[in-house]
Amino acid sequence: MNDLQKTNVANLRSLITKQQAQIKLALPKHISPERFARALFTQLQVNPALAKCTPNSVLASTMKAAERGLMPDGRMGALVPFRNNKTGTMDAQFVPMYQGIISLMRQSGEILDVFPATIRENDKWDWELGLRPNLIHKPALSDRGEALAYYAVATFRDGTRSFGAGLMTIEEVEAIRQRSPAKNSGPWVTDFEAMAWKTVIRRNAKYWPQSDELAQVIADEEESDFGRYEVNVTPGAGEGVDAKLMSEAKQRQAKEATVPAQESGGVPGAAAQQEEAPETSGWPRANEDGELVDARGIPWIEAAHSANKTCKENGEWRMKRGADPHRVAQLEAEAMKHQAEEPAGDRGPPATESGGAGFSFETLMEEAEAVQTEEDRDQVLDLMRSSQLTDEQREQLAQVMADNIAAAS
Repeated sequence: MNDLQKTNVANLRSLITKQQAQIKLALPKHISPERFARALFTQLQVNPALAKCTPNSVLASTMKAAERGLMPDGRMGALVPFRNNKTGTMDAQFVPMYQGIISLMRQSGEILDVFPATIRENDKWDWELGLRPNLIHKPALSDRGEALAYYAVATFRDGTRSFGAGLMTIEEVEAIRQRSPAKNSGPWVTDFEAMAWKTVIRRNAKYWPQSDELAQVIADEEESDFGRYEVNVTPGAGEGVDAKLMSEAKQRQAKEATVPAQESGGVPGAAAQQEEAPETSGWPRANEDGELVDARGIPWIEAAHSANKTCKENGEWRMKRGADPHRVAQLEAEAMKHQAEEPAGDRGPPATESGGAGFSFETLMEEAEAVQTEEDRDQVLDLMRSSQLTDEQREQLAQVMADNIAAAS
């Protein structure tokens, strides 16, 4: 990594750090902002090509990864650079990996696991569709030969199994690759088999139960116009991205998504219950405490509202798929009562303009302990500036970094 790329990486880290409040709002509860940021910064460090991408696209890809609930760690998902032929620039695109899609499939509650595999020239195999679909695959123990086809088998909660639409030949997978803007870079080049598995899993997802999060990922994958999700910010300024903009971007994608689902495990073509397509209403928005609320001031409720966290045209939360309307009304009434009774001071500090509380002391200490050069130190100092620390904590971090630089030299 040359000096220019190092400077670009430092600028991207600073830009993303300033958006910590928005990233935190988009992330699901099981992923901490600190862990998400560490994975992201590691990818920026190990993939120098991302330093050449526009800050707009890196930030947009980061927000998409957060909203989809997938870590940008190269295993669950990855930020992939590609040449934007419309603008002539290098842009970053968030690409879910097959492990990430399987993780989202499990969230439906109907799928226990998904097993992808590759059929090669010297394997013994046979498959048939029709009234009794069946697949037999006995891999050769050695010298399996070139890849011929790919498939994935889902195991459902009731013990039944399904291989969805069947096999995909390598020619079919290659045709999908050719439609990707990142066909000549990233995982399509370095991890073709993993991308082939993801492709067949994505196709089969149309025949299997889906979580709302997975439906959004499928819609993203089928959306060829990546520019539709661009975020308009001034490079290096870290301004212009707020909860309203993120919500509207998410609503546009959700509105175009078709969400197939099965009523019973493993039976392709079962009737699907679909939610009403959302309209762009400007809601939800972050209140003064940094919490997403709808037009009535009601916060998002996991048991009542859509996992997409989007609102209808009238600004009210969309109801969760299959939820009892009477139960939803009861939960919303309780939430409104709680909001009215809770003192403002008990709701935690509001987010700051520089990105909320930033990083925890423990996370910053991990970064400080990895410092080897003055440039590394400057990057940690950028993180410290946007974090709420005591003077003693700042001194400890500075001392650790100074000792590490001295030892390295």
